[in-house]
Amino acid sequence: MDIKEENKDEKKDPKSNNNDYSKLLVIAGPILVLFGVTKLIFFYLFFNIEIIKFLDFSEIITSFFNVVVLGIFFLLVLVSLFSPFLTQRV
Repeated sequence: MDIKEENKDEKKDPKSNNNDYSKLLVIAGPILVLFGVTKLIFFYLFFNIEIIKFLDFSEIITSFFNVVVLGIFFLLVLVSLFSPFLTQRV
């Protein structure tokens, strides 16, 4: 196998990368809804309240929002801490 052929195999189509992200977003939405419902059920179960009767769909999604914001903040902090190591040339 020639070196040029190996490089062709390693290169990916940029459109396929976008397709991977769109698949991830399709899966992430229902997972966030499931986590939001689970969080609310367990929290209100502690107080012996059946919260499902009183919730709208928009409240379920936003109930998990604070955890998502904390996760994004945590990732940004990690990236900012390790970015000098990632950009160093060996």
